[in-house]
Amino acid sequence: MPRIFANTEELLGAEITLVGEAHHYLSRVLRLGVGAAVDLFDGRGQEVRGTIRRTGSQGVTLELGVRSQRPIPKVAPITLLQGLPRADRMDLIVQKATELGVARLVPVRTQRTAQGQQGRIDRWERIAREAARQCGRADSLGLCEVLPMEAAIAGLPADGGQRLMPWEETPNATGLLNLLSKNTTSVTALVGPEGGFTSDEATFAQSSGFQLASLGPRILRTETAAIAVVSVIQACIGGLGST
Repeated sequence: MPRIFANTEELLGAEITLVGEAHHYLSRVLRLGVGAAVDLFDGRGQEVRGTIRRTGSQGVTLELGVRSQRPIPKVAPITLLQGLPRADRMDLIVQKATELGVARLVPVRTQRTAQGQQGRIDRWERIAREAARQCGRADSLGLCEVLPMEAAIAGLPADGGQRLMPWEETPNATGLLNLLSKNTTSVTALVGPEGGFTSDEATFAQSSGFQLASLGPRILRTETAAIAVVSVIQACIGGLGST
C-alpha cells in the first residue's frame, strides 16, 4: 500500500488534495487513478486510509476514511549528534537514521567540519519524510539546525541517560556494546565528521558526561560509523526486536 506523509491538520477534514512531490509520486511514478487506496501518515502515529477521487495536472484529491493510531515503539530514544560531513554523506546519514529509528538528529559543526559546509535542513526533512514513508515508520525523525558542538551538548536533557562517543584514537577503549545498558532511559551518540574529533573535543565531551567507546580495530567512514553505532544501540535496547 502506498504511504504518503501529510501534516496532522491536513488530515482533519473529509478530504485532502496532495500537490508537489506527493502528487508526482502518486500520479506520475505509481500512475494511480480514481479508486486507488493510499495510506496517509502524519509522523505522530496517526494513519488515515485515503481513496483517490479526483486527479489533475496540479494535484490529486483523496477522500479520507478509516483512521487509526499506530503505536510508537517503546524503547529508549536515541539522539545522534553527527559531526557535519560532506553533503552527500549527511543525506545518507539522515536516511539511515530515519530507517533505524533514531528519535532526534543534531548536525554538529566541529573543528574538522569542512569549511563552507552548510546545513540543508529543508532537504534533510524531505529525505527523512521519504525514508519514513518507505520503511513504514509511524513517527518522525526530529531534525535540528546545525549547531556548534558545545551548544549541541548543552542542549541535551539531563535525564540520566547514557552518552557515548566512539573515537578512533582510543582503540583500547571498551567496546560500544559492552558499555550499553538495556535499562537506560535514553542514549546519545556523538559521531565525528571526516577526520574525526580532535583531542580537545574528546576531552570536552568526556567532561560533559560522554564515555569513549571503541568500534573495533577498523577506522570507519563517518556515515558507516553512524549506521553501525545506531544499529548496535538498537540491538541492545530492543529497537530491532526482542533482546
